[in-house]
Amino acid sequence: VSRQGTGPVCLLLHGTGASLHSWAGLTPHLATHHQVIAVDLPGHARTVTPRRASLSLESMARDVATLLDVLDVKPALAVGHSAGAALVAELSLNGKLDDAALVGIAPAMLLLDGLPGFLFPPLARIAAGIDWLPRLFAHRARDPRQVRRLLDGTGSRLDACALGEYERLLADPAHVAGVLRMMSEWDLARLDARLARLSAPFLLLAGANDRTVPLRNAYRTEALLPDATLEVLDGLGHLAHEEDPARVATRLLALMAETHTAKMRVDETRTDDLLDARQRNRA
Repeated sequence: VSRQGTGPVCLLLHGTGASLHSWAGLTPHLATHHQVIAVDLPGHARTVTPRRASLSLESMARDVATLLDVLDVKPALAVGHSAGAALVAELSLNGKLDDAALVGIAPAMLLLDGLPGFLFPPLARIAAGIDWLPRLFAHRARDPRQVRRLLDGTGSRLDACALGEYERLLADPAHVAGVLRMMSEWDLARLDARLARLSAPFLLLAGANDRTVPLRNAYRTEALLPDATLEVLDGLGHLAHEEDPARVATRLLALMAETHTAKMRVDETRTDDLLDARQRNRA
């Protein structure tokens, strides 16, 4: 768990295969006026997750909710990248993000359409059951060229520092094993069936160059959510928040300001209504 800054709480949830390091460029921009909390999700990076522990979407959402209770914080802003956006949606549906502004960057909240969506779940389960596969993947990740090729496939271009972080991360067999287990246990179909119940405003930020989650999926997500706004980030890929953290931070800070102003207006309206009611009662 990383905690920086003071003020309203911003919760940052990374995507599949990443870690809290992926928010390193964004956090300083947010921490000037907010308390920023980023976590390594179960099965990832520096977490210790028993093999018998569930890494399903529902279980991971419960784990994050428990962490928020332990930390005794109530997020004013919850941002999820890729699969982290699905976690934000699940947490909101479970009542753990009441009054929080919700954001999904490169949101991976829906099953991929067509043949990939049909084949991916069973292939992920097969991969997770092969004990030697994480060691093989981690061994190949020791070659910077392999990691660079993997990251380039997202449509994003990262600097040498970010590349080094992913090299260290993906060279860890335990991390890779946790990622494969997560991919094998997630059932997005259950979430998709409930998205129409998510009434909270949801800002979706999608990179125009995203090669991991097609832009059409972002439009499909916007159509399913009752109160969603989709903004396309020109020139950025799947890892938009790492490519241009200042640009993404500017939008998040603007959202927080808009949300604060809206709440102030609501509070003022409630106060005026209460005063009017008291005056009528006296009359």
